[in-house]
Order: sequence, then structure tokens, then C-alpha cells
Amino acid sequence: MPVAQKRILVVDDEPGLLFSLSAYLQDADFEVVGTTTGEEALTLLENDTFDAVIIDVRLPGKDGNAVIHQAKQTGCKATFIIHTGSTDYVVPASLRQLGLIQEDVFYKPLTNLENFCTTLRKRLKLQ
Repeated sequence: MPVAQKRILVVDDEPGLLFSLSAYLQDADFEVVGTTTGEEALTLLENDTFDAVIIDVRLPGKDGNAVIHQAKQTGCKATFIIHTGSTDYVVPASLRQLGLIQEDVFYKPLTNLENFCTTLRKRLKLQ
């Protein structure tokens, strides 16, 4: 029996990056929904179910840290992976208390998408 396709929400305000990462994940057999704002991400998380959320930290309006915190407070069970261009980003204590670890952070540009997908699959317990 085939395994159900895992649903991924990608949140990034850079349209080109959002498109390319989403396309790569779709090619890797994930169902992908993309958005460019934290507010829209929260709306999607409230109204739908995702297995994982790949989120940028620096977003216009509500930033990635705030989105993760609010989503977790409302009971979101998705695995969060931070994808940021801030090379000095460290998971803040408030997010560590929610279960995020530094290994959940990937820095832009992703130089090895295959490794990223392998890590994503491990986080989703697909390997």
C-alpha cells in the first residue's frame, strides 16, 4: 500500500526562492503549498493540516519566530524547519522550549537540496 504524500507548507517572502524550493520538494514527492507572509501561513495552519512547515525568519509583518510560537500555542503538530539567510541565527529559548533545536535551522542558499530533503524525511520519520 503506498504511503500518503506528506504535506509541506513553505513560507518565504522571496518569490523565486519560494518557487524553486517548492518545485524541488514537489519533485521529491511532497505535496507543497507556498505563501509569502507569516499572517497567511497562520491562516493556512488554522484551516488545514501540514506535516511540516519550512519557514523563513525574516518575513514582512509577523516574522517566522512569531509564526512558529503562535502556531504551536494553538496546537499545531507540524514539524518546523527554519530556512534563513541570517547566518548568525540561533534558535531562541522560547522556541527551544517548544521543541525546536539548532539542527532544525538551514541557511540560505541551500547548497545541497538532496541533504535538505533527507533531513526533512528524517524529521517526518520517512526514513
